[in-house]
Amino acid sequence: MPASPRDRSLAERLRALRVRAGLTQEELAERAGLTPHAISALERGTRTRPYPHTLRALADAMGLDEAERADLRAAVPSRQAAADTAGPATAEASAAGPSGRRPAPLPVPATALLGRDDEVTDLAAQLSDGRTRVLTLTGVGGVGKSRLAIEVAGRVAASFPDGVAWVPLAAVSDPSLVVPAVGRAAGLSGVEGLDAVGVVAAALRTARLLLVIDNLEHLLDAVAGLCEVLESCPGIVLLATSRAPLRVRGEQEHPVQPLAVPAQSAGAEAVAASPAGALFLERARAVAPAFEVDDDNAADIARLCVRLAGIPLALELAAAKVRVLSPAVLMTRLIGAMASGGPRDLPSRQRTITATLDWSYDLLGEEERRLYRGLGVFTGGFSLEAAEAVAGGDVLAGLETLVAQSLVQVHADGRYGQLEPVLHHARTKLGEGAEAREARLRHCRYFLDLAERNVPAYRRAEAGAALAESAREDGNLEAAIETALALGEGELAGRLCWALWLDWWLRGHLRTGRRFAEQALRADLTPVTRIRALLTFAAMTFAQGDLEASRPGWTEARALGLQIDDPAGKANGAAGEGLIALATGDPEAAERAFRASIAAGAADLDDDRWLWTLCHVWLGTVALLRGRPHEALPLVDVALTGARQRGDRLVTYIGLFTAAQAAIALGDPDGARAQLEEGVRLSQETGDLANLAYVLDALAVVESSAGRARRVARLLGAAQAMRATVGATVYGYYQPDVALRDAAAASARAVLGGDGFDAAVDEGRALDPDQAIHLALATDGPRLRLAT
Repeated sequence: MPASPRDRSLAERLRALRVRAGLTQEELAERAGLTPHAISALERGTRTRPYPHTLRALADAMGLDEAERADLRAAVPSRQAAADTAGPATAEASAAGPSGRRPAPLPVPATALLGRDDEVTDLAAQLSDGRTRVLTLTGVGGVGKSRLAIEVAGRVAASFPDGVAWVPLAAVSDPSLVVPAVGRAAGLSGVEGLDAVGVVAAALRTARLLLVIDNLEHLLDAVAGLCEVLESCPGIVLLATSRAPLRVRGEQEHPVQPLAVPAQSAGAEAVAASPAGALFLERARAVAPAFEVDDDNAADIARLCVRLAGIPLALELAAAKVRVLSPAVLMTRLIGAMASGGPRDLPSRQRTITATLDWSYDLLGEEERRLYRGLGVFTGGFSLEAAEAVAGGDVLAGLETLVAQSLVQVHADGRYGQLEPVLHHARTKLGEGAEAREARLRHCRYFLDLAERNVPAYRRAEAGAALAESAREDGNLEAAIETALALGEGELAGRLCWALWLDWWLRGHLRTGRRFAEQALRADLTPVTRIRALLTFAAMTFAQGDLEASRPGWTEARALGLQIDDPAGKANGAAGEGLIALATGDPEAAERAFRASIAAGAADLDDDRWLWTLCHVWLGTVALLRGRPHEALPLVDVALTGARQRGDRLVTYIGLFTAAQAAIALGDPDGARAQLEEGVRLSQETGDLANLAYVLDALAVVESSAGRARRVARLLGAAQAMRATVGATVYGYYQPDVALRDAAAASARAVLGGDGFDAAVDEGRALDPDQAIHLALATDGPRLRLAT
């Protein structure tokens, strides 16, 4: 259960628990591996937000049970509470959000929710009272579970200081991707490593957050991981929609019922006022603005509402036809359709939806029916261009018909989509025959073309637009790979993996990339495509920190590249071997490998000399590790020149970080500061919090040389907050001098004293990303905001 508000502070609770355990502050500190002044600061309330591992150490030292541990964690104030009590400057700056994370926002409904006011009020009270951890809205498809969840979540948002995170799962097919999806929706990145559950749980341990997970019924194998997160995070509440309950401890199931229907003898006013009648009227007026409920049609509309069991989707589909059919004719046609539609072994409400969809489908012309079937290949919506590619011609008129019949929706951004029951129906109509194979292959080839077209952009100034497009098309891109594999088109799957690997890397979709690369490698591939699938697999596993899995991928790719004289295999394989050597502390082997990559033709690949510039940055890192910073700077300068020419932010800020490390080693703090401040600005533009964390740590080292102790402590705290937000350390090729950072911290602690240092670190940890950027740049000018 989520932590309820309690009267006693963390300081009071800790002191009471220590006294009960019969320990002095010094004894508790020794047992927990802390300093006595740290215990003193916590008990005096001068330090209010200890790290999760500090709380665990204290709990272990005092022998607390699980309930007491949860109580102690719950006493840690949220970032919002810290901002509210920290004075005007801090409180003003906290507007971006108390945790620094930006949860995925709730969708904005196009229409009002009708007929469920009391239900929304009751469910909102249930979520706000602190007694419900898991609330599952269950019911047949089309009954309105998602719409109700959005309304309830919006109603209770103010009760969750760290926000409400929307997690749509309709386009997700792999249960192992559910917890990473939750992490990203909560504002984390770097959540697709080997222990996604642990990373997400650690990052959200003190969060007061509402998770709204939509369409969970096909991913119930993921529920165990979700429960682990909930058990570790007492302030998180889960609101889920599913056709079936989750069957977990503490779950409160709320079956979502259809809308109340009018009596069949009701008059016009009563029909229009009933929930089902009001929805029918609203949707009817959307296609026929002059439509009214009157004495002539009230009985037919009431019968329609009853016949459709008050199911919102069925009512909407029927109402879309009032432009051409009167309610009386609608009723007659509907009775005939429902008499023959839907398998008899389905529940009655599901038969109603199926029969209504069959009826709507049968009313379409042949071209519209063919288009409708073809739309079943899409996942997560589609553009007009994509629909035309699958259909093989102009579809605008057909789409207009499907939109008018409520079989397709138009989103605010101009994309099209279908409700899940409608999409499922379209897929059922498409079937598995020759037409389906052709439609799926057209879909696959269209998205392969899109992915390959975007590859150069990831390494140029256009990276942001390319990443945004791939994010919009996540579901379709993954469906295209799955289609290629299912249809025995391994070459298409391998090419898609290679086209998407850098997108997956940059957006942290490492589990997705690893899974698809593994599957592609089991297919029948040409040597060239096998090399690229190996490189994709190796890159994903390296980014996950799984070096043992990554190493053979690079090695095999390089060996096969040498065998068939493939420049990409030779150069990328050698560079990957260098990264492994760098990550495992073998700078000599790393240098040999990076130079071998350059010699193998890294400069001549069709990648804007991208790998070539990276090899020079990594050679600069090797020079630093070998104590030769004067050699590092010219190597990095060469790389920075190339990266800036093509507008490559990623390689630029990797180079800037390495150049700053060299400047620090050479005793040039001003030069290092200039490099790092540019790195801050680029991190801001790309929204890369992992890079920002490294840069803030390095800035703390620079500021230490200038004797700015409090600024050092605040920067170190801000860096810790960024890592907590990211959820992982994701740059295995960064090799900062940790001893310098620790020395900067020790020096600041000596100047400020233990309590003063801890307080300044806590100030830094309370900053959100935009505030951390403001701190790093120390500007009095206009406030800057992190890209999202």
